[in-house]
Amino acid sequence: MMMAKELPEDLVTQILLRLPVVSLLRFESVCKSWYALITHQHFKGKHLLHNKKNSNNTLLLPLSTYDDVVPMLSYETLQVSLTQSLPPPYFVIDEEARCPYSIIVVGSCNGLVCLFNNYSLQEFIWNPATKETKVVPKSNMFPSGYHANLKGIGFGFDAKANDYKIINLLTPYDNPDPKSFRSGNIIQSEVYTLSADSWKKVDIPLSVTIDRFYAPMIYINGMAFWRAYADDWEGVLSFDMSDEVFLKTPLPLLYIRDFFVLNESTTLAVGVIAEDGFDIWLLLEVGVKDSWSKLFTIGPFTDIMRPLGFWKNGIMFLEKCDGQMVLYDPSTKQMTDLLLGHSWSQLITYMETLISVKRENVFEEQDRC
Repeated sequence: MMMAKELPEDLVTQILLRLPVVSLLRFESVCKSWYALITHQHFKGKHLLHNKKNSNNTLLLPLSTYDDVVPMLSYETLQVSLTQSLPPPYFVIDEEARCPYSIIVVGSCNGLVCLFNNYSLQEFIWNPATKETKVVPKSNMFPSGYHANLKGIGFGFDAKANDYKIINLLTPYDNPDPKSFRSGNIIQSEVYTLSADSWKKVDIPLSVTIDRFYAPMIYINGMAFWRAYADDWEGVLSFDMSDEVFLKTPLPLLYIRDFFVLNESTTLAVGVIAEDGFDIWLLLEVGVKDSWSKLFTIGPFTDIMRPLGFWKNGIMFLEKCDGQMVLYDPSTKQMTDLLLGHSWSQLITYMETLISVKRENVFEEQDRC
């Protein structure tokens, strides 16, 4: 206690900024001044930016879980470093109704994770490090007892408004066009804003179908991306979290297998099925077909289903046909089994932060994800 009083405030701040969230939560009780410092919005923002620059606690999450926990893969060691229990009572899964897609991890941004319960049809914003959970109000257009109409979900940060948003893409329950409903076409969308704690309808420019199985939502720098197609178009549907507008980008080629992220959330990449392998393409400018650039080709392979994303130094994550994840180095063509014991059908980057799910704590120091 005496040391806390004797040290200059700036030095105390610099020391605390380098500590993990679990330590900071304990140190809130050291003294009133430390509590005021650690719980202040400005400190939370600086702690987030420090973690982003150092990337010393970055983890990877699976796309979905049918257990009551979410396993987390260490970015540095690629081992399951810890498992986070889902926040009760929201995720008590009925054993008889358990299935591989019970809980969907929609995405992660600034240490907040968006989850979707496929049975209660409920969305949540969760900070696994602080254990805070925000129960998102039910969608205005979400029909009670009917889940087949929700075709796509996105989660991200609006840097202009310093706010978090969820985007739902759906076919309304009372859609008068049965052909559109059966085909799964998206003809309505709505956005949830954390600060307002409410949903509002937004216009979608075309009726499309979202391919959730092969290409779940990818979030990069204020933009959510989905693979989508219509009668005369196939490509990338994206949503700008700040301007709340949709953009569409035609694909460079057909037979796109998966979307993933290059260079730690800076560029969208896609894998195109090639002869016994995959061509890796990058999207340099959203909405411009000619901005696709082919990076390289990987393969041929005999038992690889699809690419999942990039790790360090250009090394890639691949999913085998049996659901296991492997590492592949395109420069040496060497492959390493990770032996994680279960399927990781998609990887989502997660970073521990103090960011609160309470709407009054949305603040300017938060950075783009």
